[in-house]
Amino acid sequence: PGRTPPPSSVEPDLSHLSPVACESAAASALKQRWPNVTELSFTADTRQLSQDSGGIAHLRGQGRARPSMRDPATYFNYECQIDARNGRVLGLRLAD
Repeated sequence: PGRTPPPSSVEPDLSHLSPVACESAAASALKQRWPNVTELSFTADTRQLSQDSGGIAHLRGQGRARPSMRDPATYFNYECQIDARNGRVLGLRLAD
């Protein structure tokens, strides 16, 4: 009672979606977190795209970063919320 059902999933509209926009936003956020980052890469085969009925697409994936020369490489996950109508990144979440 009182619970909102999860948004239904629809087939993603890929016409305006570019993983590059999402990954650029993630790279910028990581460079703010780690100003001396020496290595930053995204793993293309980990990308997962879904879209809800409200026109918001969710792109999830993984990448690898080396925060500085002294630090070991670390893996991270990212998720972008993207407006499927124009491809604009609405939100970004990063997790180690």
